[in-house]
Amino acid sequence: MNKNETSLRTLSVLHYVMAAFTCLATLGALLVVGVFALVLDTMFPSSSGAPGNQNVNWLIAGGGFAFLVLSTVANFVAARSLAERRRRTFCLLVAGLNCLQVPLGSLLGLFGLATLLRRDVRALFETA
Repeated sequence: MNKNETSLRTLSVLHYVMAAFTCLATLGALLVVGVFALVLDTMFPSSSGAPGNQNVNWLIAGGGFAFLVLSTVANFVAARSLAERRRRTFCLLVAGLNCLQVPLGSLLGLFGLATLLRRDVRALFETA
């Protein structure tokens, strides 16, 4: 097994690990937001019926949750794609997406970009 195949195998395993970490973060964030909303609703019941800033808060929380779910699914699909040597462009996009998740995602994204942009690795994807 040469250096490029070892790098792709390592990258695939790391994408599975990142998907697991992101899934745990998603579940944790869902739990925290749910408990926080329950506590706030108990402490400050809305008697006027006006939503106020609650819509904005739920929009921000929903956007963060959607990003975590998207990232989890994308990392899982990228891990499968790397193992099968398919969808190189998608794997490059996921590497860029991972750069937004500091610090572990950034390291994984940079390693992924450095690996996937090599000519030898591109040839592995074209022959598969």
